[in-house]
Amino acid sequence: MEPGDGTPFGSSTEEEFGALVQPTPDQRELMDSPHVERVPENIVVAKVESSDAIEEQLARIHEDELATAAAGLQDIYFEFDSWKITQEGKDLLEKNANLLQDDADMNLLIEGHCDQRGTQAYNIVLGKKRAIAIRDYLVALGVEPSRLSVVTYGKEKPFCTDSTEFCYQENRRGHLIVQ
Repeated sequence: MEPGDGTPFGSSTEEEFGALVQPTPDQRELMDSPHVERVPENIVVAKVESSDAIEEQLARIHEDELATAAAGLQDIYFEFDSWKITQEGKDLLEKNANLLQDDADMNLLIEGHCDQRGTQAYNIVLGKKRAIAIRDYLVALGVEPSRLSVVTYGKEKPFCTDSTEFCYQENRRGHLIVQ
């Protein structure tokens, strides 16, 4: 047999090839596991359970989101390709600043997000400019800068994944998270 002659692994018969892929006793045990899904042609795909670390991270994110909602903080939305805070955004930031001034122990993480249009590099920079614009506006309203931190995700963590203008608008935001 020659390589490329159409026979798998250089074997000349189907029986020889079949002998190469017979499951071992350990593989047979795995195949009977509830974490395995059979697919056509005796192919076995192992299913992965979520790890404790992932579950802990999701729980922390859920706690942060609940704290943010309980505090009454609201996201700030931006126009396309802009980090300028709209009048509606300024009004919301004034309310958010009042909430922060009422609770001296509350610190914020300000996430800068973008819609999925544009390159990742461009959106990382735009998201950072959005987060910094929110931070600077809150500082101008009297919030201590040490209580505010910023991060940018660009288009990596969309709130909405549809390719519609409504979805794009939902993703162009500064997301506030209580820490």
